[in-house]
Amino acid sequence: MPVATLTDAQSAALRHVRQVALRDRPAALAVIAGRHGLALRFHPGFVLPVDAVDADFRGPDIPPLAARVHAEFARPGQPLHAEVIGRAAASVVREPQRWADRGPAAVTLQHLKHLWHVLVWFGVTA
Repeated sequence: MPVATLTDAQSAALRHVRQVALRDRPAALAVIAGRHGLALRFHPGFVLPVDAVDADFRGPDIPPLAARVHAEFARPGQPLHAEVIGRAAASVVREPQRWADRGPAAVTLQHLKHLWHVLVWFGVTA
């Protein structure tokens, strides 16, 4: 497996990082972290039932977005989790016409970020 290398700008940015939390265990990232003295912390991620997404935390646009993301990108019965939100975000970039009813792609991506905030704040460890 090739070992990833960092640009000078990326390396400079790492000077401000103390810890990186990961869900998976990519070997290349472990090598880079070790080289730069970073601690890696592994976390299983968060899950949240789609009907637990509340409008009060990040606004009224987020619960309907959560329902759509869940319907289109999650398996039946599966709670929301970061990978599901990530699939939706990738879709916004690759298929912007699919999301045109929500307005500009940048707004939809911002709302997906807000949905992730809801997941992390209210979700439980997977």
